[in-house]
Amino acid sequence: MDYSIQKLSPISYQRIAWGYGGDTSVLTERIVSGDCSEIYDSTLLIKVQGEIQSYLRDSNYTLISNDSVEALERQDEEKQKKVILKGQHFPIGHFHSIDGKDIYIRRQDSKIILLDFSYMGCEPCRLAIPIIRNLYDKYRDSGLSVWGIDPFDKGEKEIFERYKTKYYLSYPVLFSDKKTVYDYLGIEGYPTVVILDSNMNVLERLEGLDSFSSLDFETTIAQLLKK
Repeated sequence: MDYSIQKLSPISYQRIAWGYGGDTSVLTERIVSGDCSEIYDSTLLIKVQGEIQSYLRDSNYTLISNDSVEALERQDEEKQKKVILKGQHFPIGHFHSIDGKDIYIRRQDSKIILLDFSYMGCEPCRLAIPIIRNLYDKYRDSGLSVWGIDPFDKGEKEIFERYKTKYYLSYPVLFSDKKTVYDYLGIEGYPTVVILDSNMNVLERLEGLDSFSSLDFETTIAQLLKK
């Protein structure tokens, strides 16, 4: 079986196969410098694994089989098929209230619909609340609908009510589950904001607090409402 040294990052995987020239220092230098090449003898690489293990422990690298790399790549491909992108039709028409009732997110008076995918235990999500709240309070009479979508805290009614009061949630929050949000939308990172038009087509998809914490985000909302 062939092996690779793999560097893991928080968002994506970098798959790198490292050559071994008979000297563990050469292998380590290749890891450090990013010089990658094909593995010619996986047996030799396995033999030196123990010698480079201390380096691996102090870095973001790990030794895995190439079969595992291929499996991860297939998973990435499948994920990309699920990701809902700008221009596509949003596939979910309703989510659930804290009491389990179906609530449809499309309203007749909505020009655009902002969905904030977040949850109570996520600090960046909590930091995003004032941004979303201010937009809702400022533009709701101009045709902006805002829904928080929580994929993790369904069933935590009492805790959520305290959370809602503590963080001054003026906009409604609906509930889903992690599997549905991932399988239909490809959302894994939070917060993620998805903006829809009145026909439920995706206008924008923004991942991470930094992507919508600037004045440009409000400008985008204002411009979309004018169309």
